[in-house]
Amino acid sequence: MFYTVTIPVYNSKQYLVECIESILAQSETDYEILLVDDGSTDGSSEICDHYANQYAERIRIIHKNNSGSLFTRRVCLREARGEYVYCMDSDDVLIDRNALSNIRKTIENTNCDMVIFLVTKDKEKKTPYHPLDFLDKTVFDESNKEQLYKLFLTGTSINSLNNKIYKKDLIDVDGVYEPYTYIINGTDIFQLLPIITKAQKIIYLNQVYYYYRMVEGSIGHSFHPGFFKSIKGNSSRLEEYLKFWGLFYNSEYRKLFNIKRLSGCITAANRIKYCEKKSMAIKYLKEIASDSYFFELYKTEKKRLSFSRRIIACLLNYHYYNIIWLIIKYLTVYRV
Repeated sequence: MFYTVTIPVYNSKQYLVECIESILAQSETDYEILLVDDGSTDGSSEICDHYANQYAERIRIIHKNNSGSLFTRRVCLREARGEYVYCMDSDDVLIDRNALSNIRKTIENTNCDMVIFLVTKDKEKKTPYHPLDFLDKTVFDESNKEQLYKLFLTGTSINSLNNKIYKKDLIDVDGVYEPYTYIINGTDIFQLLPIITKAQKIIYLNQVYYYYRMVEGSIGHSFHPGFFKSIKGNSSRLEEYLKFWGLFYNSEYRKLFNIKRLSGCITAANRIKYCEKKSMAIKYLKEIASDSYFFELYKTEKKRLSFSRRIIACLLNYHYYNIIWLIIKYLTVYRV
Protein backbone atom coordinates (compact mmCIF):
# COMPACT_ATOMS: atom_id res chain seq x y z
CA MET A 1 0.00 0.00 0.00
CA PHE A 2 1.42 3.35 -1.00
CA TYR A 3 -0.47 5.82 1.24
CA THR A 4 -2.12 5.94 4.62
CA VAL A 5 -4.22 9.07 4.96
CA THR A 6 -4.79 9.53 8.69
CA ILE A 7 -7.55 11.68 10.19
CA PRO A 8 -7.81 12.33 13.92
CA VAL A 9 -11.48 12.95 14.66
CA TYR A 10 -12.99 14.86 17.55
CA ASN A 11 -16.45 16.45 17.38
CA SER A 12 -16.19 17.50 13.75
CA LYS A 13 -19.55 16.19 12.53
CA GLN A 14 -20.27 19.34 10.53
CA TYR A 15 -17.27 18.90 8.22
CA LEU A 16 -16.19 15.26 8.53
CA VAL A 17 -18.18 13.91 5.58
CA GLU A 18 -16.71 16.51 3.22
CA CYS A 19 -13.23 15.67 4.48
CA ILE A 20 -13.60 11.92 3.90
CA GLU A 21 -15.31 12.36 0.54
CA SER A 22 -12.45 14.56 -0.69
CA ILE A 23 -10.10 11.61 -0.19
CA LEU A 24 -12.45 9.06 -1.71
CA ALA A 25 -12.69 11.31 -4.78
CA GLN A 26 -8.93 11.14 -5.42
CA SER A 27 -7.76 9.70 -8.72
CA GLU A 28 -5.09 7.80 -6.79
CA THR A 29 -6.47 4.48 -5.53
CA ASP A 30 -3.57 2.84 -3.68
CA TYR A 31 -4.32 4.13 -0.21
CA GLU A 32 -6.15 3.49 3.05
CA ILE A 33 -7.94 5.98 5.26
CA LEU A 34 -7.33 5.65 8.99
CA LEU A 35 -9.92 7.40 11.17
CA VAL A 36 -8.94 7.75 14.82
CA ASP A 37 -11.93 8.85 16.87
CA ASP A 38 -10.82 10.64 20.04
CA GLY A 39 -13.98 10.01 22.05
CA SER A 40 -16.29 12.23 19.97
CA THR A 41 -19.70 13.02 21.46
CA ASP A 42 -21.40 14.91 18.61
CA GLY A 43 -22.16 12.07 16.19
CA SER A 44 -18.73 12.01 14.51
CA SER A 45 -18.18 8.46 15.79
CA GLU A 46 -21.27 7.26 13.95
CA ILE A 47 -20.10 8.92 10.73
CA CYS A 48 -16.77 7.12 11.08
CA ASP A 49 -18.56 3.79 11.61
CA HIS A 50 -20.75 4.39 8.57
CA TYR A 51 -17.80 4.97 6.27
CA ALA A 52 -15.76 2.13 7.75
CA ASN A 53 -18.67 -0.24 7.05
CA GLN A 54 -19.37 1.11 3.58
CA TYR A 55 -15.70 1.08 2.51
CA ALA A 56 -14.38 -1.80 4.60
CA GLU A 57 -11.59 -2.55 2.13
CA ARG A 58 -10.29 1.01 2.27
CA ILE A 59 -11.21 2.61 5.61
CA ARG A 60 -10.14 1.57 9.10
CA ILE A 61 -11.38 3.11 12.31
CA ILE A 62 -9.97 3.20 15.81
CA HIS A 63 -12.21 4.38 18.65
CA LYS A 64 -10.44 5.50 21.82
CA ASN A 65 -11.01 7.52 24.95
CA ASN A 66 -10.41 11.24 24.67
CA SER A 67 -6.72 12.11 25.09
CA GLY A 68 -6.30 15.26 23.01
CA SER A 69 -4.66 16.20 19.74
CA LEU A 70 -1.09 15.15 20.49
CA PHE A 71 -1.84 11.58 21.54
CA THR A 72 -4.55 11.02 18.94
CA ARG A 73 -2.05 12.00 16.27
CA ARG A 74 0.45 9.60 17.83
CA VAL A 75 -2.03 6.77 17.30
CA CYS A 76 -2.52 7.91 13.69
CA LEU A 77 1.20 7.85 12.98
CA ARG A 78 1.90 4.62 14.82
CA GLU A 79 -0.95 2.64 13.24
CA ALA A 80 -0.44 3.78 9.64
CA ARG A 81 0.34 0.89 7.26
CA GLY A 82 1.19 2.74 4.06
CA GLU A 83 4.67 3.34 2.75
CA TYR A 84 3.94 7.07 2.90
CA VAL A 85 1.78 8.84 5.49
CA TYR A 86 -0.42 11.90 5.25
CA CYS A 87 -2.13 13.53 8.25
CA MET A 88 -5.24 15.59 7.52
CA ASP A 89 -7.49 17.47 9.92
CA SER A 90 -11.10 16.33 10.05
CA ASP A 91 -12.55 19.73 9.13
CA ASP A 92 -10.32 20.27 6.08
CA VAL A 93 -10.37 19.04 2.48
CA LEU A 94 -8.17 18.02 -0.42
CA ILE A 95 -9.25 20.42 -3.18
CA ASP A 96 -7.49 18.79 -6.13
CA ARG A 97 -8.63 15.26 -7.02
CA ASN A 98 -5.18 14.57 -8.49
CA ALA A 99 -3.27 15.71 -5.40
CA LEU A 100 -2.25 12.26 -4.16
CA SER A 101 -1.54 11.06 -7.69
CA ASN A 102 0.67 14.05 -8.51
CA ILE A 103 2.54 13.76 -5.24
CA ARG A 104 3.11 10.05 -5.85
CA LYS A 105 4.62 10.82 -9.26
CA THR A 106 6.97 13.29 -7.61
CA ILE A 107 7.99 10.71 -5.02
CA GLU A 108 8.60 8.00 -7.60
CA ASN A 109 10.48 10.33 -9.95
CA THR A 110 12.76 11.73 -7.26
CA ASN A 111 12.90 8.95 -4.66
CA CYS A 112 12.35 11.57 -1.95
CA ASP A 113 11.43 10.99 1.69
CA MET A 114 9.04 13.92 2.01
CA VAL A 115 6.96 16.24 -0.15
CA ILE A 116 5.89 19.69 1.03
CA PHE A 117 3.03 21.49 -0.73
CA LEU A 118 0.75 24.48 -0.13
CA VAL A 119 -2.55 25.05 1.65
CA THR A 120 -5.19 27.72 1.23
CA LYS A 121 -7.85 29.35 3.39
CA ASP A 122 -9.76 30.40 0.27
CA LYS A 123 -11.42 27.35 -1.26
CA GLU A 124 -12.49 29.19 -4.41
CA LYS A 125 -9.48 31.36 -5.29
CA LYS A 126 -6.96 28.87 -3.85
CA THR A 127 -4.67 31.71 -2.76
CA PRO A 128 -1.72 30.13 -0.92
CA TYR A 129 -1.73 30.52 2.86
CA HIS A 130 1.85 30.92 4.09
CA PRO A 131 3.48 30.61 0.63
CA LEU A 132 7.11 29.55 0.71
CA ASP A 133 9.77 31.52 -1.13
CA PHE A 134 11.16 28.55 -3.05
CA LEU A 135 10.93 27.49 -6.68
CA ASP A 136 8.67 24.62 -7.63
CA LYS A 137 10.40 21.23 -7.18
CA THR A 138 13.18 22.68 -5.04
CA VAL A 139 15.16 19.82 -3.48
CA PHE A 140 16.28 19.98 0.14
CA ASP A 141 18.93 17.61 1.45
CA GLU A 142 21.70 17.74 4.01
CA SER A 143 23.43 20.47 2.03
CA ASN A 144 20.59 22.99 2.34
CA LYS A 145 18.01 21.70 4.85
CA GLU A 146 19.09 24.53 7.11
CA GLN A 147 16.81 26.75 4.98
CA LEU A 148 13.82 24.74 6.20
CA TYR A 149 15.02 24.68 9.79
CA LYS A 150 15.25 28.49 9.71
CA LEU A 151 11.53 28.69 8.86
CA PHE A 152 10.70 27.20 12.25
CA LEU A 153 12.20 30.35 13.78
CA THR A 154 10.69 32.99 11.53
CA GLY A 155 7.00 32.10 11.41
CA THR A 156 4.58 29.21 11.16
CA SER A 157 4.69 28.48 7.42
CA ILE A 158 6.26 25.06 7.86
CA ASN A 159 4.83 23.98 11.22
CA SER A 160 1.88 21.83 10.13
CA LEU A 161 1.66 18.17 9.23
CA ASN A 162 -1.23 18.77 6.82
CA ASN A 163 0.97 20.09 3.99
CA LYS A 164 3.50 17.23 4.09
CA ILE A 165 3.57 13.61 2.99
CA TYR A 166 6.48 11.51 4.22
CA LYS A 167 7.83 8.00 4.52
CA LYS A 168 6.44 5.94 7.35
CA ASP A 169 10.04 5.03 8.23
CA LEU A 170 10.73 8.63 9.27
CA ILE A 171 8.16 8.55 12.08
CA ASP A 172 9.50 8.16 15.61
CA VAL A 173 6.88 5.52 16.44
CA ASP A 174 8.69 4.66 19.68
CA GLY A 175 9.16 8.29 20.74
CA VAL A 176 8.34 9.13 24.35
CA TYR A 177 5.47 11.62 24.51
CA GLU A 178 3.82 10.76 27.83
CA PRO A 179 5.55 13.62 29.73
CA TYR A 180 3.95 16.13 27.34
CA THR A 181 0.27 15.79 28.19
CA TYR A 182 0.21 19.55 28.80
CA ILE A 183 0.99 20.36 25.14
CA ILE A 184 -2.30 21.65 23.72
CA ASN A 185 -1.10 23.82 20.82
CA GLY A 186 1.66 23.28 18.30
CA THR A 187 1.16 19.52 18.51
CA ASP A 188 2.02 19.20 14.81
CA ILE A 189 5.46 20.80 15.07
CA PHE A 190 6.08 18.80 18.24
CA GLN A 191 5.86 15.62 16.14
CA LEU A 192 7.22 17.06 12.89
CA LEU A 193 10.67 17.97 14.22
CA PRO A 194 11.99 14.37 14.45
CA ILE A 195 10.41 13.51 11.08
CA ILE A 196 11.93 16.39 9.14
CA THR A 197 15.27 15.86 10.88
CA LYS A 198 15.43 12.27 9.66
CA ALA A 199 14.35 13.05 6.08
CA GLN A 200 17.31 12.84 3.69
CA LYS A 201 15.60 14.30 0.63
CA ILE A 202 12.62 16.71 0.62
CA ILE A 203 10.83 18.10 -2.44
CA TYR A 204 8.83 21.33 -2.37
CA LEU A 205 5.86 21.59 -4.73
CA ASN A 206 4.53 25.06 -5.39
CA GLN A 207 1.01 23.66 -5.69
CA VAL A 208 -2.11 24.28 -3.58
CA TYR A 209 -3.72 20.95 -2.70
CA TYR A 210 -5.29 21.50 0.72
CA TYR A 211 -8.07 23.68 2.10
CA TYR A 212 -7.51 24.72 5.71
CA ARG A 213 -10.77 25.69 7.37
CA MET A 214 -10.76 28.27 10.17
CA VAL A 215 -13.18 26.88 12.76
CA GLU A 216 -14.40 28.89 15.73
CA GLY A 217 -13.94 27.03 19.00
CA SER A 218 -10.91 25.07 17.78
CA ILE A 219 -7.71 25.16 19.84
CA GLY A 220 -6.51 27.99 17.60
CA HIS A 221 -9.57 30.07 18.40
CA SER A 222 -10.24 29.42 22.08
CA PHE A 223 -8.85 30.19 25.51
CA HIS A 224 -7.14 27.62 27.70
CA PRO A 225 -5.27 28.50 30.93
CA GLY A 226 -2.54 26.03 30.00
CA PHE A 227 -1.71 27.73 26.71
CA PHE A 228 1.33 29.63 28.01
CA LYS A 229 2.80 26.48 29.56
CA SER A 230 2.27 24.73 26.25
CA ILE A 231 4.05 27.56 24.40
CA LYS A 232 7.04 27.09 26.70
CA GLY A 233 7.00 23.33 26.12
CA ASN A 234 7.09 23.80 22.37
CA SER A 235 9.96 26.25 22.75
CA SER A 236 11.96 23.72 24.76
CA ARG A 237 11.31 21.09 22.08
CA LEU A 238 12.56 23.44 19.35
CA GLU A 239 15.62 24.34 21.42
CA GLU A 240 16.41 20.64 21.75
CA TYR A 241 16.40 20.24 17.97
CA LEU A 242 18.34 23.45 17.31
CA LYS A 243 21.08 21.95 19.46
CA PHE A 244 20.83 18.64 17.60
CA TRP A 245 21.12 20.49 14.26
CA GLY A 246 24.17 22.36 15.55
CA LEU A 247 22.47 25.76 15.17
CA PHE A 248 21.69 26.77 18.74
CA TYR A 249 25.00 28.53 19.35
CA ASN A 250 24.99 30.27 15.98
CA SER A 251 24.41 33.95 16.82
CA GLU A 252 21.91 34.51 13.98
CA TYR A 253 19.79 31.50 14.89
CA ARG A 254 20.02 32.21 18.61
CA LYS A 255 18.71 35.74 18.03
CA LEU A 256 15.83 34.45 15.90
CA PHE A 257 15.03 31.84 18.51
CA ASN A 258 14.91 34.38 21.34
CA ILE A 259 12.63 36.68 19.31
CA LYS A 260 10.35 33.72 18.61
CA ARG A 261 10.24 32.87 22.32
CA LEU A 262 9.31 36.40 23.37
CA SER A 263 6.80 36.69 20.54
CA GLY A 264 5.29 33.43 21.77
CA CYS A 265 4.64 35.07 25.14
CA ILE A 266 2.66 37.82 23.41
CA THR A 267 0.77 35.24 21.36
CA ALA A 268 -0.10 33.52 24.63
CA ALA A 269 -1.28 36.80 26.15
CA ASN A 270 -3.38 37.51 23.08
CA ARG A 271 -5.46 34.39 23.81
CA ILE A 272 -7.41 36.30 26.46
CA LYS A 273 -9.54 37.69 23.62
CA TYR A 274 -11.33 34.31 23.77
CA CYS A 275 -11.68 34.40 27.57
CA GLU A 276 -15.09 35.40 28.94
CA LYS A 277 -14.03 35.97 32.56
CA LYS A 278 -11.86 38.98 33.25
CA SER A 279 -10.61 37.57 36.57
CA MET A 280 -9.37 34.44 34.82
CA ALA A 281 -7.70 36.49 32.10
CA ILE A 282 -5.90 38.69 34.64
CA LYS A 283 -4.67 35.64 36.55
CA TYR A 284 -3.36 34.20 33.30
CA LEU A 285 -1.57 37.45 32.36
CA LYS A 286 0.05 37.56 35.80
CA GLU A 287 1.39 34.06 35.22
CA ILE A 288 3.08 35.19 32.02
CA ALA A 289 4.47 38.44 33.45
CA SER A 290 5.92 36.76 36.55
CA ASP A 291 7.68 34.01 34.62
CA SER A 292 11.44 34.40 34.03
CA TYR A 293 10.85 32.96 30.56
CA PHE A 294 9.11 36.26 29.74
CA PHE A 295 10.89 38.99 31.67
CA GLU A 296 14.45 37.82 30.96
CA LEU A 297 13.71 37.83 27.23
CA TYR A 298 11.92 41.16 27.53
CA LYS A 299 15.09 42.84 28.77
CA THR A 300 17.13 41.89 25.70
CA GLU A 301 14.71 41.29 22.84
CA LYS A 302 11.79 43.73 23.20
CA LYS A 303 13.11 46.16 20.58
CA ARG A 304 13.01 43.42 17.96
CA LEU A 305 9.26 42.87 18.31
CA SER A 306 6.74 44.49 16.01
CA PHE A 307 5.26 47.73 17.36
CA SER A 308 1.93 46.19 18.43
CA ARG A 309 3.60 43.25 20.17
CA ARG A 310 6.09 45.55 21.88
CA ILE A 311 3.22 47.51 23.42
CA ILE A 312 1.71 44.36 24.94
CA ALA A 313 5.14 43.22 26.13
CA CYS A 314 5.74 46.58 27.80
CA LEU A 315 2.34 46.51 29.50
CA LEU A 316 2.99 42.97 30.72
CA ASN A 317 6.38 43.98 32.09
CA TYR A 318 4.83 46.84 34.08
CA HIS A 319 1.81 44.74 35.13
CA TYR A 320 -0.84 46.86 33.42
CA TYR A 321 -3.16 43.89 33.10
CA ASN A 322 -6.42 45.83 32.92
CA ILE A 323 -5.16 47.87 30.00
CA ILE A 324 -4.07 44.70 28.20
CA TRP A 325 -7.54 43.27 28.79
CA LEU A 326 -9.17 46.33 27.25
CA ILE A 327 -6.82 46.45 24.26
CA ILE A 328 -6.99 42.77 23.33
CA LYS A 329 -10.60 42.18 24.24
CA TYR A 330 -12.25 45.26 22.84
CA LEU A 331 -10.02 47.00 20.31
CA THR A 332 -10.87 44.72 17.40
CA VAL A 333 -8.65 46.68 15.03
CA TYR A 334 -5.66 45.90 17.24
CA ARG A 335 -3.85 42.71 16.26
CA VAL A 336 -0.85 41.14 17.99
